[in-house]
Amino acid sequence: RGMILRALVQVAALWLLVLGYTPPPCSLNGVMKKEKCVCDPGWSGPQCNDVSFMPALPPASQPLHSYNGNDSTWGMSVIEIDGVFHGYATEIATNCTLHYYGIASTVVHLTSTKGPEGPWKREGVALHQFAHNPQIIKGTNGKLLLFHIGTPLKSHCVPNCTNNGGKPHRLPPDCIPPAHGSSVAVATSPFGPWKRYPYAISLMDTNPGPLLLPNGTLLCTVRRSHRDYVTIFVGDQNKPEGPWKKTERRVHGSTKIYEEDPFFWQDTRG
Repeated sequence: RGMILRALVQVAALWLLVLGYTPPPCSLNGVMKKEKCVCDPGWSGPQCNDVSFMPALPPASQPLHSYNGNDSTWGMSVIEIDGVFHGYATEIATNCTLHYYGIASTVVHLTSTKGPEGPWKREGVALHQFAHNPQIIKGTNGKLLLFHIGTPLKSHCVPNCTNNGGKPHRLPPDCIPPAHGSSVAVATSPFGPWKRYPYAISLMDTNPGPLLLPNGTLLCTVRRSHRDYVTIFVGDQNKPEGPWKKTERRVHGSTKIYEEDPFFWQDTRG
């Protein structure tokens, strides 16, 4: 796992150099002292661009490997509150396959009192269909913000793939597949209830990646598709329903790459 990530980082760094981009000293993961990088905890290597993984159980031995054998899952975003780890993961519900994530995805809530390796307990559904790709953050105002893709479906448009080979049974003609825009839900407890704000960030931009600044400002980046700039939405944690201001920033010269799940990286120096 570490070798694969290290190789990807090095390939990316090489391409940026070819395109005329000079990376910052120590990859923003350390400081230069006497012409050598002193890396922050968790990073290593001459340029502090190698992740120092802690020992972990093999994936097949981890307690969260298969908490529900009937439904597919996709990723998990985790926060820790008072010693309890709360995870929010996509669950493709009602026996639908991953192919139908765009209508069958829900966001489920799991907890672990033993740490991020589990065991994890499924607490229930946080956001019903359609909700995908969750990213959870805790505001400085005590509220939880659950960024995701999607919007609630009408009850008769919720798919059911049980006993149908993983495919949805026929839906009424008025059930149009929803847009994959960026939404947010808010709660005061990790167990909910959640107030949803569908497409509050954007109807068309997808795969939200949030960052909360100390002053309560929210930044949210989204998927980049072969453009030489990134899109960042700016909002307020006290007004998750918006308005969100859309900004665009050029990055890495004129590189045009595809970024599926972008995120912000903030080092220990801000």
